[in-house]
Amino acid sequence: MSDLKSAVWYITHVCNNKCPYCHFVQDPESAPIEPFIDSARWVEAWNKLKPERLDITGGEPFLQPKFFDLLNGLDSSIKIAITTSLQQIPSENSYALFGQRISPEKVDTMTLSYHPTMQDWDDWKGKALWLKNRGFYLTCNFVGFPEQEWLIEEIKQRCADMGIRFHLDPYYPPSKIPYTPNKEEKQNLMRFTEKDRTLTLNEAEVPHKPCYCDAGKNHIQVNPRGDAFRCGTLSDTEGGKMGNILDPDFRLYTDEEITKYPCEIPWRCQSCDRDKTQKSWRFLE
Repeated sequence: MSDLKSAVWYITHVCNNKCPYCHFVQDPESAPIEPFIDSARWVEAWNKLKPERLDITGGEPFLQPKFFDLLNGLDSSIKIAITTSLQQIPSENSYALFGQRISPEKVDTMTLSYHPTMQDWDDWKGKALWLKNRGFYLTCNFVGFPEQEWLIEEIKQRCADMGIRFHLDPYYPPSKIPYTPNKEEKQNLMRFTEKDRTLTLNEAEVPHKPCYCDAGKNHIQVNPRGDAFRCGTLSDTEGGKMGNILDPDFRLYTDEEITKYPCEIPWRCQSCDRDKTQKSWRFLE
């Protein structure tokens, strides 16, 4: 049985949105588009690793060719989570077909990102309700970007009226557009920010000293090329890149390698890694 508890998989950096605050999306105007890797190759690699939980995000996962075949090909023991923006996608991957071809039992959770500058609310709502009434467990994810911050309470209430969980990603510290909220704005963000994201607003939550972390053994991040990293924060550090999961010889780190490469900046841990690794942190004195 694999030691891998969780994996965050950026299946593509291609997206049909151009949100002003997003730094994950690959802009075809400034960089060549990375080709999609055949779904069958991904299925083989992930079924070999068998993470307990696989978070599929992007970019837009529904742009992946034969995405439904990929999902249905994954081992039934893998808990699948998908993040999607509910935007227009190729007809063969439409959300209506998804609701028919993919069982809610196959997908543990779906996070539906709502971006007001890119999306019509009624279009988003219609697709969300379709999926909800098909039996999928849904969360609405909303970014607390300055131009959207004062919509948070309204969007949260709309989601409550639909019976959908609401989750806030604060836009701080800045990732693309330089911005630091003032005291009133920060207090407002804190009203709606759950524990898994409060570090974004307050780095002092975590001691500013190195720690051993089981990322690389129990948790990995994977990019659209299949390159595996212990986490997003350490991707450019020694020991941060582990190899490529499409390589037949790829393996997870051992306990010895974990202690060889301690994390020097756990207070900068990305939220999508932190909530899966923090329990394993062992701070060095």
